Amino acid sequence: MTLDAAGPSADIPTTGGTGPPTRQQLAVAVDGLRVHTDSGRPIVDGVTFDLAAGHLLALIGASGSGKTTTALALLGWANPGTSITAGSIRIAGEPVLGRTDTDLRRLRSRLVSYVPQDPLHALNPARRVGRQLFEILHAHRRTRDADAVIGRALDRARLPTDRRFLRRYPHQLSGGQRQRVVIAQALLLEPAVVVLDEPTTGLDAATQHEFLTHLDRLRAETGAAMVYVTHDVAAIAPHADRIAVLRAGTIVEHDHTRTLLRRPRHPYTRHLLDVVPDPHRRASVTTRPTRADGSPAAPAVPVLQVRGLSVTYRDGHQRIVAADRVDLDLEAGSCRALVGASGSGKTTIGRCVAGLLRPDAGGIALRGAVLAPTARRRTPTQRRAIQIVFQNPAESLNPRRTVGAELARVVRYFDTTAGASVAQRVGDLLDSVRLPHGLVHRYPGQLSGGEQQRVAIARALAAGPDVLVCDEITSALDVSVQATVLDLLAALRQELGLTLLFITHDLGVVSAVADQVTLIDHGRVQVTGSTRYLLDESDHPLARRLLAAAPSLSRALAGAGGPAATGRPGPR
Repeated sequence: MTLDAAGPSADIPTTGGTGPPTRQQLAVAVDGLRVHTDSGRPIVDGVTFDLAAGHLLALIGASGSGKTTTALALLGWANPGTSITAGSIRIAGEPVLGRTDTDLRRLRSRLVSYVPQDPLHALNPARRVGRQLFEILHAHRRTRDADAVIGRALDRARLPTDRRFLRRYPHQLSGGQRQRVVIAQALLLEPAVVVLDEPTTGLDAATQHEFLTHLDRLRAETGAAMVYVTHDVAAIAPHADRIAVLRAGTIVEHDHTRTLLRRPRHPYTRHLLDVVPDPHRRASVTTRPTRADGSPAAPAVPVLQVRGLSVTYRDGHQRIVAADRVDLDLEAGSCRALVGASGSGKTTIGRCVAGLLRPDAGGIALRGAVLAPTARRRTPTQRRAIQIVFQNPAESLNPRRTVGAELARVVRYFDTTAGASVAQRVGDLLDSVRLPHGLVHRYPGQLSGGEQQRVAIARALAAGPDVLVCDEITSALDVSVQATVLDLLAALRQELGLTLLFITHDLGVVSAVADQVTLIDHGRVQVTGSTRYLLDESDHPLARRLLAAAPSLSRALAGAGGPAATGRPGPR
């Protein structure tokens, strides 16, 4: 079968001593897949690949490249406004396309299952865990020995099988548990193929590594093939047998993981690999503004101080400490990264700084002036000085306001005398985040993820802040867009003298953007220091643990990537 553009090279090993699998033995065989919009625009254009049982194929590429559309087509599904117009798809030898909706429902879960990016969207909040698993068996008329089947699926997903767990609702589970429940659903009927669509987006490095290692065990135990959609090539590299790179709906390169990483042939592949942030391959970090002669513009003084900040929550009868006597200093023009695992308290601290959450104790001072605990009680000048950019711009931007209206609203709020100059200010804001003025009439839903995030940054800049709190703002972006946003923040620091509190779990991003790093665990500051010290010299156990778990392309290139590292045979 001929692959698009740069196909597998001749040095790819075959599966064992019996030779490559035949078409009848393949778990997935896709040939000439085309998906078009109703207006005729191609979204996926001639995609061809195959995958043997027990192997993992990673589909990588920028947002809008056709990764998810290709993956969903394996289930016979096309998003509203699109349709599969050509090609063939076979799962475990059975054709997928051309079936009725009834036939496709029978095929899904039995032959191919799906794990979405957000488990909250896949789980019914009004149904208990056990009930949701049973309903899948009932839909496929497999209720005989249901308890044993459910127990086996939960056990494979490394989840409790007792009645107490089965009676929990999704909101009573941790994020990692919810993701594993979705994995249990996907494995319930022991399908030949599991499609995973960005399942680790937003997870901290340690949780992400645990999840991917668990997928390796599941493939070894069940023999299921996996198609894994991701923008994080560094994270998936040690686990994938093969990587296919998509651009504008076409596979531009497809190869054995190690071969593709070490000898990428297509310029776009080389670009994607070049912009991956890596804590072990650090670029020079943008520092505070300097004079023309290179000397510091001003002595480093704290523009923001946090002292003794404490926050607790109640979860039923349990008291949860989200922040425990936290002290932080942000020097003018600097970028301090606040790093920790999911649930460590870093977002809680950021929200307190922005005045969106009242702390139980402690205080926050801006240029020496103590701030009120909530934004509502701060002066307009103090509210202007500290702005926040949230993780998901699709949820923080008003879907019913155009870009221009959203930015103009903030300009008018902080400058009641703006008058006729509002339009000019909106244009200047779009210029500052490198967006064309033509976007003023568009709604958030008409923008890409990267454009949405830059609009959210522009909205924060409309206030003219001194301090910008960035809460996981690059976690859901593909590496190209992520690099654009990080370059933008570096430029804004130089041009505007912005001070950043950058909340993240990604040490690769930290290495590219931060001057100083503070590590948080269970609400407490564990260690703080320069980025170079934390990544190169610190012997603190948390720093070493986070660095060991952080995805690293340079480490994968050194020999950790692909099936050779796991002892699995190479791909066809």
